[in-house]
Amino acid sequence: MSTQTLLLVLLGMTVVTYGTRLVGLAAMRYVPLTPWVMDFLSGMANTVLVALVIPLMVNGDWAMRVGGAVAVAVMAATRNNLLSIGAGVGAVALFRALT
Repeated sequence: MSTQTLLLVLLGMTVVTYGTRLVGLAAMRYVPLTPWVMDFLSGMANTVLVALVIPLMVNGDWAMRVGGAVAVAVMAATRNNLLSIGAGVGAVALFRALT
């Protein structure tokens, strides 16, 4: 792939990504921010994270499963997204280093 093609692909992906965000922000202007909507929106990040991690745990190796279990345990104990991600990644790295 040429450099020009790569740059055009990156530019296209950037435009699409920010375009979807702008459309979402524009649409939310018309949605009343009730407590239910606020709860829904605050849970979206966790939902996306779970949707990305679960297939890796199911189809991955044992290191991925152990890391996912550690991340779930840390999240249950602390309710801290960043800490749970870090613990999961650390557990995967440690498991792979030891096996």
